[in-house]
Order: sequence, then C-alpha cells, then structure tokens
Amino acid sequence: MKRFLTTLLIAALFLAGIGCLFFTDIVYFLASQRQGKVIEDYQQSAEAMNAQRLEAEYQRAVSYNLQLSTGITHDPFSEEQPERTDAYNEILNVKDTMGTLEIPKIQVNLPIYHGTGDTALSGGVGHLKSTSLPVGGASTHAVLTGHRGYSGAKLFTDLDKLTIGDRFYLHVLDQTLTYEVDQILTVEPNQTEALKSEPDQDYVTLLTCTPYQINSHRLLVRGKRVIDPPITPQTEETESLPIKGLLLSFVTLETLAGLIWYVKIKRRRK
Repeated sequence: MKRFLTTLLIAALFLAGIGCLFFTDIVYFLASQRQGKVIEDYQQSAEAMNAQRLEAEYQRAVSYNLQLSTGITHDPFSEEQPERTDAYNEILNVKDTMGTLEIPKIQVNLPIYHGTGDTALSGGVGHLKSTSLPVGGASTHAVLTGHRGYSGAKLFTDLDKLTIGDRFYLHVLDQTLTYEVDQILTVEPNQTEALKSEPDQDYVTLLTCTPYQINSHRLLVRGKRVIDPPITPQTEETESLPIKGLLLSFVTLETLAGLIWYVKIKRRRK
C-alpha cells in the first residue's frame, strides 16, 4: 500500500509538472473562446441593423473624425488618461463593442472597445481616444492598443512578428477595411508624433509595449488602407487548443499508464 501511494504521489507531481508546461496555452485558448463569443454577438447585432441605421451610425463616426484636432495624443498606457465623453461612448457602440480586429499572420481576432482602460485592454483591443474612429477615410489615423505578455490572454503578444507588407483587417458595422503594414517604429512613451493624422492618408496604428515584459518603449505597427475584396470575418480565433498541449497530455497519460503497469508487474514478481 505504501508503495502504491508513493507511485500515486510521483504520478501527481509528474502531472503537475507537465501541466505547468502548457498552462499558459490553455489559458490563452479559453480567453480566445470568450473573445470569439463577443465577436459573434457583435456580428449578429450588426447584421440585424437595417441599412438606414448602419448608414446613420457610420456618418456619426465620420462627423466625429472631422471634429478631431491633429494634435499629439497621450500615451495609452500612462496612468493619467483623459476621461471618455458620453458622445464618444455612444458612437459605434454595438453590444458595447466598436468593431473587431483580425490579424491572420499571428492568428489574432479580437474585439475593439472604446478607450484604453483596464476593462478594455484585459479583454481585447482598446481604441485610443482623441484619434480617429476606425471607419477609414481621408486624413484619418486610428490607434488601437493592446497588451503583450498579459497573463489572461494572448492579445498583442506576437505583434512584433509583423513585417512590412503584412495585412490586417477591421470589421466595423457591415464593412471590412484592409490595411497593409507600411511602417514599424519603436519609440519612447512620450513620442507620439507618429500617431498624428496626415492629409489625405488613411492609417491605423497598432500600438503595444516593448521590449517584451520590460515595457519601457512602445511598438508602433502602422497600416495604410488598401482596396481589397471583402473577406468574411471569423467568429473566433483560428487557433485551436495548442498541439503542444495535446501531445504533452498524450505523453503524460502514456507515461502514467506505463508507470502503473511497471509497479504492478514488479509487485507480482515479488
């Protein structure tokens, strides 16, 4: 009996060690499922809106963008951030979601929320207030921010893997906007010149902290609007439960079964 209990203890410790190896992958997978549900709800709500309401909501966003100044914006990760206004909160507000961001290269599909507070950034991408709303158009520059290395979700962890020429997509209301990466910069938090809008240009910048887990600077991945056939938005991230986790689970179960079989054979021989 004592040997059997020792065997179970060894097996439990072994399982715990294996679990630690892919715990983060499982957490990321569960987070992606939650984000996928938010995206699905957003898409269904947008599809239920009639053409007149969609156009009215789009024009509200365009009017908001025309009233913005081109001044330098604040750092979205600073402690002191300007409060959101009621008018800002209500524009492009569908199920408390502004739209969705899809980056196929790094398997990102995230909801976009108003503002850059903790609630927004813990569950998806935040829109930097005082920059253009993400509906496109001449002389607009929307800035979308996300965390890297966040313990609860993957978010922008792999944003540094994007290169010039990669594309990402915004799904807002009933439209899909395509952006092609044309500039990648690493700047200090107070350097916000690159976030200003430029005449006749249609930009979206994806912003996060860098270097990874140090967060002393900001990584700016800018995309320029290109004309591209619309694609069907995904309802959840394309990344399924990581293969590494499945393989480790299989190896763990096989090892545990082999260990139990070995102990039983040894006891029988004695």
